[in-house]
Amino acid sequence: MSANIIYACKKKLIGIDAVLPLLMELKAQYRDVRILVLFFDAPNQDEIRKNYLIWKALKSLNARLYDLRHPSRQKRYFIWLRILCAMLFSKNILIKNADTIPHHARTVSLLKKITSLVELYAFISGWPLEVHRTVQLTRKVERENLNAEKKQISHDYYISSLPRPLLEEIYDTSVEEDRLLRIGYSRKLPQWTAFMEQEARTLGLDRQPYFVFYVPPMLTARSPGLLDEPTLFELLEEALTVLRRFNSRVKTYFKPHIISDKDLKTFEGLLQRIEYTNYAIDYGHPMVFATEAEFVISVNVTSVIFDAYYLNKPVIVFTQIDKRLDELFEGKCEAGSACDFYIRRDQDALTAVVEKLLSGEITVNHDPAYLAENYPDTPEEFWGFWRRQIQGP
Repeated sequence: MSANIIYACKKKLIGIDAVLPLLMELKAQYRDVRILVLFFDAPNQDEIRKNYLIWKALKSLNARLYDLRHPSRQKRYFIWLRILCAMLFSKNILIKNADTIPHHARTVSLLKKITSLVELYAFISGWPLEVHRTVQLTRKVERENLNAEKKQISHDYYISSLPRPLLEEIYDTSVEEDRLLRIGYSRKLPQWTAFMEQEARTLGLDRQPYFVFYVPPMLTARSPGLLDEPTLFELLEEALTVLRRFNSRVKTYFKPHIISDKDLKTFEGLLQRIEYTNYAIDYGHPMVFATEAEFVISVNVTSVIFDAYYLNKPVIVFTQIDKRLDELFEGKCEAGSACDFYIRRDQDALTAVVEKLLSGEITVNHDPAYLAENYPDTPEEFWGFWRRQIQGP
């Protein structure tokens, strides 16, 4: 029997970004499997196309892409009919990281009655295991009294980057042992690694020195909840004022999050005002750009820096966190040990670090034991599940 792997695309770029390395690996292992990707939101597909490397990787799967955002109800019914025809007489594995299918539970229940369907929830994260704990501490401080109710999993299986004890400890999520599929750090899977290296060569990233600067969204917004922290724009301006001094020595690749036109204009206005030069604003995948970077810098904690840390690239976080978090994190930022240089809003310190990195006076060599623990391999049991689902017992 043929097999379909169906991904119901989350209405955020992070959804397809998390699942894509797994889809690439499964397609390489099972050439005859069909990949179906369902889009339910117009801006979401536009965001994915804008990140041209994610879109290129998706197209390399020869995936069937279904656009379910069409304004015509008749057209949407026709598209659903095509999807149903593809599912009939096939094994179907539905992967989701949000309930994006309209009337999700009812629709999935109906599909299970008329097709062979298994539903998987994917909690796939690029964060080191340590960071899940620090982020949870931040959320507790933000909201003071965080009393989350324990979540019981109703899906057939649960793909997770975290082991069961951490899921329960940090996210109050209870999963039965035989339903949990531990994936580890998916960005080290062979197909994704080969894709990154090939695209870095195609882009010619080894031709000149550069660094990557992550530009966050909501630049002028204050920190949520009860945190006493500056706006990201304030931090961004202070960091760029320092980095402008190095424009003649090293190029900057700005990697914006999917930000609003208003934020983008604000950011571009800042670059013009401080006369920042020798840069490019690029929406390609930041991990590809990190492969040859001199260093990666951000004014907030993001998966961009964690991917760079895994690649053994120097990571700088220039920020100022709430004093209560400073105490909780014992002098580190929210990134924990996955940050080489936590600079607490000190422009002179940032100047010194960048100067030493560019001159080669300091280098980094990340601890293999930390990487093994916090960026774990995918266990063989995970692939055994897919063999049974696609090929049978």
